[in-house]
Amino acid sequence: MSVPNLLVHFRLPPRQVFDWPPDDASQAAFPYTQTKATWMHPIEIPSYVFGYLADVKAPITIASVYIMTVVLLNNLNKTRGNRPWTFATTAPFKLLVILHNIFLATFSAWTLAGLCFVLWSCWPSMSDPNFVARVANTMCQITPTGEFGYSENPELLGSIPMTFMDHSNQLWSAGAGYFSWFFYISKFYEAVDTFIILAKGKQSSFLQTYHHAGVMLCMWAGVRYASPPALVGILLNSAIHTLMYTYFSMTALGLRVPVSVKRSLTTLQIGQFLLGAAIAVCYLFIGYDIATSQVTNLEADRLMKSNYGKVQPSMSSHPDSISSVPVAGPVFEVQETPCLWNSGQTLALFVTLVYLAPLVYLFVSFFSRAYIKRVRKLD
Repeated sequence: MSVPNLLVHFRLPPRQVFDWPPDDASQAAFPYTQTKATWMHPIEIPSYVFGYLADVKAPITIASVYIMTVVLLNNLNKTRGNRPWTFATTAPFKLLVILHNIFLATFSAWTLAGLCFVLWSCWPSMSDPNFVARVANTMCQITPTGEFGYSENPELLGSIPMTFMDHSNQLWSAGAGYFSWFFYISKFYEAVDTFIILAKGKQSSFLQTYHHAGVMLCMWAGVRYASPPALVGILLNSAIHTLMYTYFSMTALGLRVPVSVKRSLTTLQIGQFLLGAAIAVCYLFIGYDIATSQVTNLEADRLMKSNYGKVQPSMSSHPDSISSVPVAGPVFEVQETPCLWNSGQTLALFVTLVYLAPLVYLFVSFFSRAYIKRVRKLD
C-alpha cells in the first residue's frame, strides 16, 4: 500500500514541551561507538568523561571558575599597568599561540565537514513525493525515539507506529551526535583564547568573558537533550570558527591581513547569531506528518522477533527503512507530530535565545566602536 501524502504544518507548540525542568529520567543521547577509527570518528569519548560533562554541574562549575579567574587576572593586569607577562614575550609562547589557532581552525573545519557529510548521507531523495515532510523528519527526529525523548510526552504522538529502521538513519546516530559532543567539549578549551589575551597584559572585555562562559551552558543544553536547533547552531558556528581561527592563525604567523577581513568576520559572527536564532524559533512552530502503519499485536510480535538483533524500533517514516517482514494488510495513518517534542529540547532552545539576546547587542556595540565610530574619527 502506498504511503499517503505527507505535509508540513505551522502550528503552536504543544503545552507539554514547556514542562520545565525536563524529566532527567531521560538519559543523555550518547554518540554511537565505532569498531574502528575513521576520519569521522577518530577516537572514542570515554564513558566517565561523557557522564561528567552530561551533568549540568560540569558547565556551571567550569564557567564559574573561568569567570572568577578572569576577574582576578583582569585586576592583576590592571595593577601591573597592563604590561605583558614575561613568558608571553618568549618564542615558545608565540609558537603555542600559533598551534592553538591552527588546531581550532582545523577542528572547526573537521566538524563542519563531518556534519555536512552526515546531512548529505541522511538527506531524503528529491524525487520522493513527500520530500518536504521527509526533510522535516530528518531535521527534527534526530535521535531514535526508543533511546531519547518520545517517552517523556507520548500523548503528543498518539499511537506508536510499528515500523523498523536502522538507527543510522537518524542524524544523531549517523555521526552528528559524535561531532556535537566534541564541539561542546571544545568550548571549554576555547577559553584559552581569553588567557592568551590576559597573558599579553590586556583586559578581557565583558563581551569576551560572557561569550565564552555562556556558550558552555548553551552547548551543554543542546547536546544533553539532543535539541534539533543545536545542530543548526553547530553548523553555523563551526563554519564561522573555521574562518575566524584561520584569520587568527595568519595574524599569529605575522602575516598582514586587511582590516576589512576582520570587519567581515565580525559581520559574519553577528549574522550567524541572528540567522541561527531565527531558524531555532521556527522549530517551535513546525509540525509535520508521519505515516504510521497500524498492525495487530500478533503481527507486532512477529516483527519484533524477526528484527531482534538487527534493527531497532523507531518513529521514522522513511519507506526504505521499513522491515521487509510480510505483514497482512498494513493500514497507513497520517499523524502530525511537532518538530520539538520534549521539554529538554525547548529548554535548550530558550537557554540559547536568552544567551544570544545580550550577545548580539554586545557584538553590535563592538562593531560600532571598532569600525564605524573609528572611521568617523579618522575622517
